[in-house]
Amino acid sequence: MTQSNKIKLLMELSNTLARTKKHVIFVAGPIADEKRKPIEAKLRADGWHILSAADFMPGIDKVDEMRVVMTLIAVADTIYMPVEWDECEMSHRQWCYAVKAGLNAVYE
Repeated sequence: MTQSNKIKLLMELSNTLARTKKHVIFVAGPIADEKRKPIEAKLRADGWHILSAADFMPGIDKVDEMRVVMTLIAVADTIYMPVEWDECEMSHRQWCYAVKAGLNAVYE
C-alpha cells in the first residue's frame, strides 16, 4: 500500500470514527509489536476500537507521521499510555495533544 493510499485510508477511517466516536482508544507509542499485540488484544476484549499510529508508520516521513498521529488522536475519546511513556518525546507530545483535546487517559 502506498503512502498516499495509507493517508487516504486514514482519512476515511477518521471520518467514520468521528461520526460514531464510541469507545475509541489511541495507543500511544512507540510500543514494540511483541508488547503491543497483547495490550491491543486485551483492549479489544474490553470492547475498545483501537487506533495505533504504528499501523501506518512503515515508510512514512516525520511530517506525515505527525499528521497521522494527530488525526488518530482527534477521532479517539481515550488515549492509552504504556509504561515509561514519559521517557519518549513522541509519546509525551501525543499525551499533551490528547489532554488538551479533552481525551480521557488510561495508564498502563
